[in-house]
Amino acid sequence: MKALLRLLLPPNRQFGRQIMLLVSVGIFSLALITALLTAWVTSKNSRDQLVDQGLQLTESFAEQSVLALLFGSAENVEESVANTLSFPNVMHISLRTFDGKVLLHEGDHSADIVKALNISAQSKSNVNGGDEVMVTETILFSETDDHICFRSPVLERRFNDDEIGVIVSDVQEPNLLGYADIIISKAALNAQRTTTILQNIGVSVVLAILILFVLQKALSRVTTPLSELSTLMREQDAEKETSRVAVRGPIEIQDMARAFNIMMDVLDERDLRLRNQNDDLENQVKVRTRELLEARDKAIQASKHKSAFLANMSHELRTPMNAVLGYTSMVIEDVRGGSFDTDDCIDDLNRVENAGKHLLSMINNILDLAKIEAGRMELECDMVELKQLARQVEDTVFPLIKSKHNQFQKEIITDGSPLWMDPVKLRQILVNLLSNAAKFTESGMITLKIEHNEDALFCSVADTGIGMDEEQQQRIFKAFKQADMTTTKNFGGTGLGLTISQRLCTLMGGAIEVQSKVGEGSVLYFTIPLPLQEHQEEGEVLAS
Repeated sequence: MKALLRLLLPPNRQFGRQIMLLVSVGIFSLALITALLTAWVTSKNSRDQLVDQGLQLTESFAEQSVLALLFGSAENVEESVANTLSFPNVMHISLRTFDGKVLLHEGDHSADIVKALNISAQSKSNVNGGDEVMVTETILFSETDDHICFRSPVLERRFNDDEIGVIVSDVQEPNLLGYADIIISKAALNAQRTTTILQNIGVSVVLAILILFVLQKALSRVTTPLSELSTLMREQDAEKETSRVAVRGPIEIQDMARAFNIMMDVLDERDLRLRNQNDDLENQVKVRTRELLEARDKAIQASKHKSAFLANMSHELRTPMNAVLGYTSMVIEDVRGGSFDTDDCIDDLNRVENAGKHLLSMINNILDLAKIEAGRMELECDMVELKQLARQVEDTVFPLIKSKHNQFQKEIITDGSPLWMDPVKLRQILVNLLSNAAKFTESGMITLKIEHNEDALFCSVADTGIGMDEEQQQRIFKAFKQADMTTTKNFGGTGLGLTISQRLCTLMGGAIEVQSKVGEGSVLYFTIPLPLQEHQEEGEVLAS
């Protein structure tokens, strides 16, 4: 086997030719075997049909020959003989009595036919001289390369009186009168076998050639790209510039071509990178320098904002702290000096309490912002009564509103459906918005509007204060920044109220929007979708 493979697939022959040679041998062998097998099956089927036809003709002729043998007259079967000889391939008909006498001998009388008849007569004599074996059914009696001899017994049968027919004997069992022999030629069968073999071989060879042609074309799609790739790889050493191979053929060949082209691209890129290394380094230095300058400027700007915030915070924290310490000291001196006046002492302590509340509010703002940025702020929902919550908000901010001679009005619209909300955070948002409006409004109008239905909660705070331009509106929700840094000096505050309100609103699934014009006041409003539980997880992600 190894020697045969070495002969068919010599190692020094091209891959494509080896495949074609091996496949050609296989296809032609398969074609020859298929042709012979098909011819054999066809010939066998044709012979079986010829045998079936001969058996039927012989049996039919025997049935029509009863009277001829019974009366010893061939004239009674002349018409049947003529009809039988008219069938294709029927060469000879003979009719013999049981004792071997030839009653009828019609058809071809050639030497081959005579030989076949002699064989038939000899077989009859052997049967009579032997064990007297009687042929009781139509059989294929003998067969040569050119002929097939069929034999059928001619039997005498008794018919009942009620049936139509001739009563020829009183014997109840069938009586053997003789034998009818028909010889059929196999010339057409042999010619058909030869023709079938030749046709099958011819068709198989043509199909094999067509298959090999198609296979050669298909194989060239594999071998041609491989050959081109091999040639290009052999010549690549002598080339100064890298080349590329066409990506075609089967997927595996395409992958090899792409890999080769990628390798060439890598080599080209390496050479280009080496040639332009100095320019690339210089460009990288410029880019890095520019990035460092931008980062430095951003850091300086952030430092300025943080410094301004710290300076503002130190002032804001120091003012209530000084008030707490100052009024506390005054109360202590009055108590020690013995000039303790209850009314004056209560007034001073009220001032201490207010300053402490203000200081606590600023500290809470800073802590709330830190908690929100750390993603640790959570909602604590409860059933909310809007009118009661609005009164609490009004009581909280009313002193600040009145301190600047502002008027306040509120409008609560609800459909009566229960409101499931975080009351603390909602109150904190409204207080921050109203405090911001009161801070920048003097002798004006501040309006709180709340609308509630089962789908959403809408809140808005409108004022007639100083208003903002578009640039200022972009900065008011950023931490440590107010609309204008001068507002810190003129109006005070840490700049964290609106930032915290925006973050809390986002936590509950909403967003604060602003509409404002310089000198015409501002409107800050937000809408929170309900039910609130659907927005809690999203809000936490946004807050973090």
